[in-house]
Amino acid sequence: MTHRYIAVHKAANGPGDARPTADQIIKDENLKGKLNDHVIFITGCSAGIGVDTAKALYLTGATLYLTARNLDKAKTALGGLVQDDRVHLLELELESLDSVRTCATKFLSESPKLNILICNAGVMCTPEGRTKEGFETQFATNHLAHFLLFKLLIPALQQGVTTERAARVVMLSSLAHRFGEPDFNNINLEGCYDPNKAYSQSKTANLWTANEIERRYGVEGIHAWSVQPGGVLTDLGRHLSEEQKSGLAGDPYLNRVWKFSAQGAATTVWAATAEVLEGQGGKYLEDCQIIGKWDPSTSLYEPGYGDHAYDEDKAKTLWERSVEWPNDMPTLPGLLLPLFPYLCYRESTQTNIEYANPMASPLEMESVTAEPPQYDVLFKDQLQDFHGPLPTPNDIESGEQLPNRFGSANLVRIREIFIMKYGLEVRPTEAHNMLYVAKHTSVALPNVYAIYQRKKDHNIITYILMQHIPGKTLKDL
Repeated sequence: MTHRYIAVHKAANGPGDARPTADQIIKDENLKGKLNDHVIFITGCSAGIGVDTAKALYLTGATLYLTARNLDKAKTALGGLVQDDRVHLLELELESLDSVRTCATKFLSESPKLNILICNAGVMCTPEGRTKEGFETQFATNHLAHFLLFKLLIPALQQGVTTERAARVVMLSSLAHRFGEPDFNNINLEGCYDPNKAYSQSKTANLWTANEIERRYGVEGIHAWSVQPGGVLTDLGRHLSEEQKSGLAGDPYLNRVWKFSAQGAATTVWAATAEVLEGQGGKYLEDCQIIGKWDPSTSLYEPGYGDHAYDEDKAKTLWERSVEWPNDMPTLPGLLLPLFPYLCYRESTQTNIEYANPMASPLEMESVTAEPPQYDVLFKDQLQDFHGPLPTPNDIESGEQLPNRFGSANLVRIREIFIMKYGLEVRPTEAHNMLYVAKHTSVALPNVYAIYQRKKDHNIITYILMQHIPGKTLKDL
């Protein structure tokens, strides 16, 4: 694609040169004050290009929802913007999936629609660490949190599609994606952690996620792009070694293509607003253009995507594993609480768990107290809606699928939302086991969950819990 920005990027001459800023993109697109009916959500707005992205999009007249881990820092960085009633600050800690859920719930309670989602926040080359859910810090922050955020905001994005404009999702990637793919067998890089590898796999994940969003939701009018902002003078590289910093500072090519933050935000804003991109997506953007493949014989910092950027099979695998991973990691016992009242069995396919009202939270996280609630108290009312005979020990042991379910009106297929909202995948047989235990025992819920997390297998958990059912022991099975 050829357009006005190619020549100025070829003639790059250091920060502050003729390459466009984010504000310039808005001016060139003639969008000043033209998007008053739009809602835009941007993560990472307390420093760096997130701030410049927000300031530029503010010029469109859109309503902005801006997230930050430190709201006081964001207020200082954004200045006068936060005084405007159409600018809303949301607290978001991307190292916590609970925080993502809380933030999304807050947004959805205030806005039924979302026109543009920009997943900007990220960390780079951090020391080895783990989130409270047990994930490697960079992968969790850069990819999993944004993946979950997108999933939770899908209904709002669907409402943001109009006949004039599609909804857009912008995922911030990096040229570092060229040097590493997600290791599906060791996503936490256990025993072989390298900060550069961890960063690279997270940035490939961002790119693949944008591509997969396009494949899955493009037909609905939700289009996604991955963006490489370029070498930008921000604090993102604070964890780089002194040797790495010296190497970057001494590279003559890099010194020529470095950008100020406002220039680094330009491609993000172009992806979010450019008319030439309307109705399409699933491409890697750099220097305000759809870029081609990187030539390894050139400079490391030349534009272009890596060999694996458009690997559809791996992008699909990443998507599926990103849905599953939260279930594979130890989490707080309270995550199980909202799950039970809506477990049911879909008779038409006998394969899905369903849920009444995806955004409902009948049992809040605060229900977990110092004195854990008991099954017979929590589910007294819900269990009255259970129809048909409960599974017998033999049924459970064999894993036979039974045509029992909770009765509820307006059920919708929700297995995927179950996983993303509560971080737990529940198979039909496992649901029956839990219902059986809930009916026949008063084992404290956190204890049940701890056993479940350790054992994973639906037969083993049943054997263990059966010990707590009066009159039943393992030998009875």
